[in-house]
Amino acid sequence: MKSVDVARDIKEIEPSGSLDDGVSRIHERFLQKYAPREKRTRGVYYTPKPVTGFIVHMVDALLKEKLGFVDGLADSSVIDGREGIQVLDPATGTGTFLFHILDHLEKAACWHVPRLVGIDLMPVPLALARMRCAVRILNSQQFKAMHAGPVFIEGNAFEQDPESLKGFSVVIGNPPYSRASQNKITRIDALLGAYKEGVRGDKNIQALSDDYIKFIRFGQEIIYRNGFGILAFVVNHTFLTGPIFRGMRHSLMAAFDELYVLDLHGNAKIQENVPAGVVDQNIFPIQQGTCVFIALKVRKSGTQRSTLYHYEIFGTKEEKFAWLEANGLNSIPWHLIEHPREPLLAFSPGKSDDAVFEEYGAFTSIEDIFRFHSVGGKPGDDELLVSFDQNDTMNKIKAFLTEPSKETDHHHLTEAKRKILSNAPSLRVDACQVIPYNYRPFDLRFVYYDRRAWTRPVTKAKQQCYEGNLIFLTTKLVKDREFNHVFVANAFTDVIFLSNTSSTNCYLFPIRVIAPDGVVSWNISRRYHDYSERMGAPFDAGDLPGAIGYVYAILWSSSFKRKFNACLKEGAPRIPLVEDKAFFGKLRVLGKMLVSLHLLELEKGGFDPTCNIEGTGSNIVEMMRETRFHEGHLHINPQQFFSPVQENAYDFHVGKYAVLRKWLDDRIGKTLEAREVRHFQAMVRAIELSNDIIARIDGIVAGRFGYGS
Repeated sequence: MKSVDVARDIKEIEPSGSLDDGVSRIHERFLQKYAPREKRTRGVYYTPKPVTGFIVHMVDALLKEKLGFVDGLADSSVIDGREGIQVLDPATGTGTFLFHILDHLEKAACWHVPRLVGIDLMPVPLALARMRCAVRILNSQQFKAMHAGPVFIEGNAFEQDPESLKGFSVVIGNPPYSRASQNKITRIDALLGAYKEGVRGDKNIQALSDDYIKFIRFGQEIIYRNGFGILAFVVNHTFLTGPIFRGMRHSLMAAFDELYVLDLHGNAKIQENVPAGVVDQNIFPIQQGTCVFIALKVRKSGTQRSTLYHYEIFGTKEEKFAWLEANGLNSIPWHLIEHPREPLLAFSPGKSDDAVFEEYGAFTSIEDIFRFHSVGGKPGDDELLVSFDQNDTMNKIKAFLTEPSKETDHHHLTEAKRKILSNAPSLRVDACQVIPYNYRPFDLRFVYYDRRAWTRPVTKAKQQCYEGNLIFLTTKLVKDREFNHVFVANAFTDVIFLSNTSSTNCYLFPIRVIAPDGVVSWNISRRYHDYSERMGAPFDAGDLPGAIGYVYAILWSSSFKRKFNACLKEGAPRIPLVEDKAFFGKLRVLGKMLVSLHLLELEKGGFDPTCNIEGTGSNIVEMMRETRFHEGHLHINPQQFFSPVQENAYDFHVGKYAVLRKWLDDRIGKTLEAREVRHFQAMVRAIELSNDIIARIDGIVAGRFGYGS
């Protein structure tokens, strides 16, 4: 503790030099320096005073206006023989929320302090909580006269005797966020079944076991058993819209009468729709966006489904703090969401009107067009397992095995390295284990493949990436701003091929599948078979692009994507199966042309480049994020550039990535060889031709449906 500058930390949090919130920050900094792993896994982050104050004032106002407690948090009413207002912070840390309730009560000159209880696993923050609240009470003649103060309990809130948790009408706090939950095999696990209802068939529901989800479910149960009350947390905002949380949202809407969502955004993991010209920051030193979530249940309610109020703010951390300090329940222009759209039930306003979603919902899902699909591969250590050159891949593995890490604690190694070391005696390192790997758009690399070493080997999907097959690529959830998440491949493909944004995974839909006995068949549903035949285009094993030409053209239509952008981001893409042979035929032909371009078949057959590398230098790629493209010159370094390059080619996106910029940025420090220059020229030409074809597709699609609106 001697290394912690107490005076500095207190001054940083409280300009007055008060001990109030400085204590919390001192503990947080101590853990950051001496126990960063525990800080991260336990979710120890100081809750800023503006956030705590806002939540406390919201709870006080709702108690008064919605639940009939005239004096809010200071109300002394007795309900069914017990105090009506009792407050629990189940992950109290240094007691920040309970401390600020005391502060709120004193400023309001209240002469009643409700039962206040804080629970936490960690003894040190609890000791600090006791200290700061004790000092607060001793410095108040008002509180000293009442002999009142919080009670702090060391332990896991989920494992407390249920009898001891009766009577709480307010559950408040900032619970930890940890996907790898530290709360294993507790009573709360049984209650999570309500949140998993309806999503058990989904492939990955681990997010529903995140600590903050468990605390929300815990608070929901406390309020339910009490018969009325308020749950008020500042939490990860992912549950507001994520498809995997739809069962959770359904449960919350059934359990509470009113839900208030203040989305604070600040998510660095996804591309949020931040207003133009606005800088958006997190209120915490984390990447995950946050929100204030408040759920209210009234006594003897007959409501079938809750009313949802939503508001969101963007801006710098300081701007958000100022806003929180200036606003409350009645000054916020809440957006009333009376009927969240089924089946997602998102806790946010839709970005498209109901008519658009209804139209889109009648289309056919890609999952109903293909019989089998799989998420892409995940090596687990790209630096070790993936290379530009086949020999480099083998050399890196051999070097790692012959010069093992000096780390005795393998927890610091990547998952792939730990697996390789544990299987070292039986691993083969030869050319047979190094395969082409579709790493990023137009960026084929080499990867060492042994299922025992990979984080996600997806062997069944890999088996379908045989020579001669065609793989359609898309995603089933987009957290980027726009849907551009469709491409094709003829090699095994990486899970973040389309985007490195959290949860925006790339899925592989092979056109043909090979069974264990070697029999090859179509991986396309009977419904789409029949539709294609009605359109005069029966499937031909010698023309795999023809099988998906129509689908591919639809999903590359910029006008289609513009109209249905919000819809396309929520689940697997849907395709309108239009009963119009001429319309289908035109799009099918253009879609086949796009497939050929995106497989870079023009590079194999020879082409005339439309740009050349100019300037004097050694062809080394340098960092030039702001000045890489200027007036038709696409720079690889200050002296050398490809020219001419069209601006719309430079802006061409596949998924999240601006393809040309991404390809160059991934080669910073590398000297481009002649074959790589030629490959880049092929990319530019393919993109220029793609833009021409997409314009033709838009003319057909907009003319048929008016999608350009």
